[in-house]
Amino acid sequence: MAHRPFHPADVVGLTGAQLGRRVMAAGLGSWLLGALLAERERWLLWLPVGLGAGIALYFALPREPPVWLGLLYGLPLLATLCYLRWSPGPERPVALPLVVALAPIALGMAIAPVRTWLVEAPVLERRAAYMVEARVRLVEDRVRGERLLLDRAVLEGVDPQRTPALIRVSLRSRVEGLEPGDRVRLRALLMPPSAPVEPHGFDFARQAYFTRLGAVGYALGDAQVLAHADRRGWALGLAAVRQAIAHEVAVAVPGTAGAIAVALLTGLRGALPDHIWNQWAIAGIAHLLAISGLHLGLVAGTLFFAVRIALALAPPLALRLPAKKLAALVALLGAFGYLLISGAPVPTQRAFAMTALALLAVMVDRNPFSMRLVAWAACAILLLRPESLLGASFQMSFGAVVALIAAYETGVAKRPAGAGGLDRRLLMYIGGIALTTLVASAATTPFSIYHFSRFPTYGIVTNLIAVPLTGIWIMPWGMLGVLLIPLGLGGLCFMLMGQGIEVIIAAAAVVADLPGAALAVPRPPLAALLATVLGSLWLCLWHTAWRRLGLIGIVMGLVLMTLGQPPDLLVDARGQIVAVRRDDGRVAISPWQRDRWITDNWLQSAGQAEAAPWPADGVPEGPLACDALGCVLERHGRRVALARRPEAIDEDCRHADLVMSYPRIELCPNATPLIGPRALRRAGGMALWLEPSRIEILTVREVRGDRPWTR
Repeated sequence: MAHRPFHPADVVGLTGAQLGRRVMAAGLGSWLLGALLAERERWLLWLPVGLGAGIALYFALPREPPVWLGLLYGLPLLATLCYLRWSPGPERPVALPLVVALAPIALGMAIAPVRTWLVEAPVLERRAAYMVEARVRLVEDRVRGERLLLDRAVLEGVDPQRTPALIRVSLRSRVEGLEPGDRVRLRALLMPPSAPVEPHGFDFARQAYFTRLGAVGYALGDAQVLAHADRRGWALGLAAVRQAIAHEVAVAVPGTAGAIAVALLTGLRGALPDHIWNQWAIAGIAHLLAISGLHLGLVAGTLFFAVRIALALAPPLALRLPAKKLAALVALLGAFGYLLISGAPVPTQRAFAMTALALLAVMVDRNPFSMRLVAWAACAILLLRPESLLGASFQMSFGAVVALIAAYETGVAKRPAGAGGLDRRLLMYIGGIALTTLVASAATTPFSIYHFSRFPTYGIVTNLIAVPLTGIWIMPWGMLGVLLIPLGLGGLCFMLMGQGIEVIIAAAAVVADLPGAALAVPRPPLAALLATVLGSLWLCLWHTAWRRLGLIGIVMGLVLMTLGQPPDLLVDARGQIVAVRRDDGRVAISPWQRDRWITDNWLQSAGQAEAAPWPADGVPEGPLACDALGCVLERHGRRVALARRPEAIDEDCRHADLVMSYPRIELCPNATPLIGPRALRRAGGMALWLEPSRIEILTVREVRGDRPWTR
């Protein structure tokens, strides 16, 4: 039976039931082609998705491809695209979408290795104490002491060609009068940026590589100022302005509120106490502590409406000048100034790109709330900084914006006709914030669970308090205070700003103490995140009825999230710290050595606030039993021995399927596999799954591959 001809317009305006019947009548292939052609105007929105896919493929490679090979990726596709574009033929309607889809993937794979090559810089080879002489690039106050970002360093005993471009050092005490551009000398314990503490964990070394940070550490004594800067370039000058603003705010608003005010205005977050980070994360408002699209939007929006109101109060100017476009220009300049004052970190650059495109759209009479503007902003960021794709900030910010604009396009977030009275407008404002928070929270939840293993339950409640207060009171007073600093009048504005911050601090503390305020969940597998993201993009980027197919991907992601199996055993790179998953799912961590960085990361990925108790010697705890010589983990008929002393090796090698040796023993007397200290160091740590048929091992080195940031 022949299917009747299919037309692209046939998919427009169909309900779910009508869509199903149409697919059955036309045939799956014909229907898919027609639906794709019907969405011709939305193809452009998938350009950043293709770029991101190519970048993700590059970072997933086990080895670094040659830069010249990356430059050749796009040539065959470019030739094919030219052929299909300028040659007639019946194959064009079918092949052209395929080529258009593959071209940005190839471009992403080509641009990522170029970026890796451009930012290459030396990394410190070994952990040791060094005498350091360097120039101060940034001074950041901490809860205790200061943290310095140094460049143009000279390390005692290190060849200049192997000296890191940037070094970050924490000081135990503050140095009075220290400013960017000054030259200092200090003795510090330095180390290369740390690798992940478990497979698929956070890779600080990779993040540091793309910021050219080659060493981190802490000072072993006081820093000595060798010379003060007599002249500064624009970068150091801006850093000095940031430090001056931070000092003015801290003097006017002491304590925690002042540290938060400094973070909101300058992006310097070193003085924030740990309990504030935890409380605000549990309350779902930690996004306020990092300068992002919300802050840039508040600054630009405040300036935009302030200029429009000022011009409206002067009728001669309002009648002769394009008030709306002039306000957009002033808002753009203000947002750019805020970008510079904040130090222009990558998340703020991304937020500025989106804000700038929206304001430029206003100046050229285009819709600023357009999915195309978001697509162009994402493309610009991915082309300039491909590594940002891997960060939680990029994923969460664009996820929230795409979801909000999709809701706006479908009419869910549109304001009903009729202005109504003041009470109605207030209810609409509160409802708008609630809806915005709900949509943004739903869009960012998969990323929050994957990266932080945490879901804030009452985030919508805290955001209803924090977001309006930040936009109406805190940020306007902060901006006015910064402008009045040269006149010596900024202190009062900062005090009023701090009062608003105190309200948010109190609200976050109350919400964080509520039962079930944050759900801690184990980190899901990467496949779950990818399925959810692709399904969500399909649902948000397409416009016709077939967008509902994206729900399949979202459901698949939820199913895969529940199927993830956490490891039975985690071992650090030194073999001194071990984590074991008990039968009840809780993680117990060995008491032999302590490393807060490792244990906190392990507990976070396991979705736990604290570790389960480690069994006492001679008292088995489920599958784990320990004595003075070591421990034995037995599950599904498989046995792994954790040897703590050399005299335990013989017995463990006879009775275990695998031996993990802390002593310097690398082989069993028999053929039993043994993983010793040397193998652990090469592996960088590992995770083990005990299965009935085998013991599966995944190492950190295997996941990271042989890349420039792993050498």
